[in-house]
Amino acid sequence: MKGLTSISLVALIAMMAAAPAPASAQYTPRWGGNAGANINATQANLRARIDAGIASRRLSRSEARNLKNKLSQLSRMEADMRMSGRRLTIRERNDLNNRLSRLNRDITRQLNDFEHRRVGYWGTRNNWR
Repeated sequence: MKGLTSISLVALIAMMAAAPAPASAQYTPRWGGNAGANINATQANLRARIDAGIASRRLSRSEARNLKNKLSQLSRMEADMRMSGRRLTIRERNDLNNRLSRLNRDITRQLNDFEHRRVGYWGTRNNWR
């Protein structure tokens, strides 16, 4: 009986080792596969943040225009990098991600600069609240 239990245990371990790992446990490099979708998702997220800042009046028209121009420049840069259907190199992808991160910080800074959060004006400049 003891021998049968140890043989079945060894067989179970061997079967588990031979089974493929689930898809969530498999390694996929950041720059391979659908990594371009991450850049596109980041760009969409930044565009949504700018639009939300306009809707909440935390961004002025000129601030929003400047931020959208920067985002458009990055989109054109990505399109140039992807010219003729090739993939981005690791260096290009890192450069683009760094620029998108910088734009994200710029958006955060503009959203929190308190330029359009004044509630009312009562005669003098000291009465802004």
